[in-house]
Amino acid sequence: MPRINWLKMKSQITGKKHILVAVSGNTPQIVTETLYALMMCDKPVPISEVHILTTTKGKQIAWKGLGGPTGAIARFCKDYMKPQIAFTEKHIFVFKNRDGSEMDDIRTTKDNHLLRTQMLSFIKQLTENDNIVLHCSMGGGRRTMSAFMMLALTLFGREEDSLSHVLVSEEFETNSKFFFPPKVNEQFAVRDANNTWIVKDSKEAKIELADIPFARLRPLLGDKLNELKNPDIELLDIAQTKIEISQTEQESLTIDLRNGKAFLGQTEINLRGFNLALFIYYALRKAQYCEEEWRTDCGGCYECYRTPLELDIESLLKTYKIVQHKVSGKQEQQYRNNFNKGELNLLPTHSKIKTTSKKFSDSLEVVKEYRNGQAVYGLKIDKTLIRVISPKPK
Repeated sequence: MPRINWLKMKSQITGKKHILVAVSGNTPQIVTETLYALMMCDKPVPISEVHILTTTKGKQIAWKGLGGPTGAIARFCKDYMKPQIAFTEKHIFVFKNRDGSEMDDIRTTKDNHLLRTQMLSFIKQLTENDNIVLHCSMGGGRRTMSAFMMLALTLFGREEDSLSHVLVSEEFETNSKFFFPPKVNEQFAVRDANNTWIVKDSKEAKIELADIPFARLRPLLGDKLNELKNPDIELLDIAQTKIEISQTEQESLTIDLRNGKAFLGQTEINLRGFNLALFIYYALRKAQYCEEEWRTDCGGCYECYRTPLELDIESLLKTYKIVQHKVSGKQEQQYRNNFNKGELNLLPTHSKIKTTSKKFSDSLEVVKEYRNGQAVYGLKIDKTLIRVISPKPK
C-alpha cells in the first residue's frame, strides 16, 4: 500500500465531495498514480471526480490513456472495487488562446499569462462551493502549470484543500504503460539504473504522495474576495501590506512563570485557572521545546503540536499549580485520571482561549492541524514572539 509522507488528512470530512484536480502533459499516469496513493492508503480519500487541466496535445494523450470504459481510471476502479469516478472528455479543461482556440503548447510569456488567468479562474470557481474538497496534484505538464496551480491554491485554497506531488519508483515512472499497481501482479519491462532493460513485478512499485505545504491567503479577504477585479494581483498586494503592518505592530507574548500570568505587550491576558494553564503550556512548548530548533521562525511548521493524548500531563499540572497557586491533591488526581482514561476533554478550554484571544490578537488562538490523520493542537503565535520569565530559584 502507498505511504503518504505528511499529507494532512483534513480532507477526511464526511458528506463532502472530494475532487482530484491535476495538471497533465505527456504523462497522464500521474493521475491514476495519485488516485492510487489517495484511495489505497490507510485512511482512503473518497475521490468521486477527476479534472485535468492541459493543452490540446495533452488532452489527446490523457483521454487515450485514462478515459472511457477501458481507460486507466475505469480499470483502477474495477481492479480495486471502487465506486465509479466521474471522468469524461468534459472533465478535461484545455487552456485557450485569446481568440478562444485551444492551446497546442505553452511556450511564450503570452501563453503563460493566459495559463495563469485561466488556472486561477478554474480553481477559484471550484473553491466557491463549500461542499467540495480539492486534492490538487502537480508535476505534470509544463513547470509553470504546476507553479500556477500552487499560486491558485495559495490565493483561493481553503483549510481542507491539499496540494501534492506523486512519487513513483524510478523504473516504473519511466514506463508509459504503468498507470498504477494492478491488484493482480503483472510484469513490466523497465530500465534499471544502468539503462538496461529488465523485467520487474508490479508489486515492487512504490508510490508515495508528498504533501506540498502552501500559505492560504483567502482568509485575508473572506467574503470580499469576489469584489476584486484582478484577485491574483490584488490579493497578493493586500497580503504583502498586511505582512508589513504586522512586522511593525505585532507585540510579544510574555509568559510570567514567577506570578503565573501572561501578557500581550503590556496587557494581561484575562484567562484563569486551567484555561490559562493550557494556554501557557502550549506557549512553553513552542518557545522552549521547539522540535526544529534550526528554524529562525515557525513558518508553516507545527511539529510541536500534539494530540490531547500526547500531552505531558505532569508538565501541564505543574503549570496549572503555578497559575492557580492552590490546587488540591484530589483535583490534581482527577485531571490525571481523566487523562489516563483518555477522557480529558480540552475542546471547551480551546474554545475559551479562542474567545478570549480574539480580544487581543488572532495569533493567540489554539490552532488545529492534522498529522498522520490525527488532529493536533498548538498555539498559533510564532515562537520568536514569545518571552518567558522563569521563576526565581528556591
